[in-house]
Amino acid sequence: MNLQANTFLQNGKYRVLSVLGQGGFGITYLVEHTLLDKKYAIKEFFPKDFCNRDSSDASISIATQSNTALVETLRNKFIKEARKISTLDHPGIVKIHDIFEENGTAYYVMDYIEGTSLDKFVKNYGAMEPATAIELIRKVGDALRYIHSLRMNHLDVKPSNIILRKADNEPILIDFGLAKQYDDQGQQNSTTPSGISRGYAAIEQYRQGGVSSFTPQTDIYSLGATLLYMLTGNVPPEPTTILEESIDIAHGIKDKTTCQAITKAMEIKKNSRHNSIDEFLNNLPIENKRIRKSSNPALIPLSKSTEETKPLNADSKEETNSSNSELIALQGLYEQQNALLLEEQQKNTQLEKNYKEYEKNTKKKLKKMNYIMWALIILSLVCMVISYRIYRAYFDWIYFY
Repeated sequence: MNLQANTFLQNGKYRVLSVLGQGGFGITYLVEHTLLDKKYAIKEFFPKDFCNRDSSDASISIATQSNTALVETLRNKFIKEARKISTLDHPGIVKIHDIFEENGTAYYVMDYIEGTSLDKFVKNYGAMEPATAIELIRKVGDALRYIHSLRMNHLDVKPSNIILRKADNEPILIDFGLAKQYDDQGQQNSTTPSGISRGYAAIEQYRQGGVSSFTPQTDIYSLGATLLYMLTGNVPPEPTTILEESIDIAHGIKDKTTCQAITKAMEIKKNSRHNSIDEFLNNLPIENKRIRKSSNPALIPLSKSTEETKPLNADSKEETNSSNSELIALQGLYEQQNALLLEEQQKNTQLEKNYKEYEKNTKKKLKKMNYIMWALIILSLVCMVISYRIYRAYFDWIYFY
């Protein structure tokens, strides 16, 4: 299914060394630039549910004719998005250098990041120290702040898409395969495939078609979930589970400030989350400790096993669930959550209605009591006047007769 080692691309310019990762819509390879003697990573557009590869010449063909238009549309979008991502210029974001078409598909060339993912680091060494985790999250947040300023959502922030660069331990945000660009009105003007990374995707990403309008809160949810994983070593529960079981997601975190920041970032309702990356980062505690370089064995694995020291590319082996069939299944979960939210909303509406009815009835009763009170006062005055006149009449009768 994938290109074999020693396959050449671009008329011998790049030589394939190995496969680095594979997802629903693409395969990432470690390659060597034959003239520069430098390693790069190349991502190949390969929607595995719709395409086959000819083993004789590495060309890609569409499995069924009925999918031709769909695959062609997705390939053009892949190229369009690669061009947009290639304009990004931030030290914490992987850089795209070249885009080309070959073998009946499309490719883009990016920096090869030698290091280890946050996901693999935590799996090998357990939860991170809070000071280290928060400093790394601040740096990833800075990269997200940059793309949000360009009205772009990453939509796949997770530990396996953050590489700790071996040279300096700097976190690099990778895999913009699900990223979307939005116009000045916040409406989507690009349509990359939608996907779900369980435990890190916000509830609005379960909707068919994904996130259609620009919102920093979706990436904020994922960044908060990533920090939660770094501090606990456990993949966060999905929004459905949080909602249905009323889980206190940050209960294992000792620091109250961090706990509150993560809880707010991962609110089910989008509008209840932080409004911006800056707001989220400002709610985290300020740590004075700095991350040391690779001499720190507690941060970067150097000798635990061959697998740990094996360089990773700017793409994860963890596959994003992005096929249409799975999205349809996940839509059911989203609808279930919507039903629960609607039920809660209806309960709140009923309570509010009952309170207003009670308030209305109370006012009516008070008004009625006021009428009765004034009627009694008037009746008492009338009685007093009548009594006075009867008394005077009786007195006059006695006096004159």
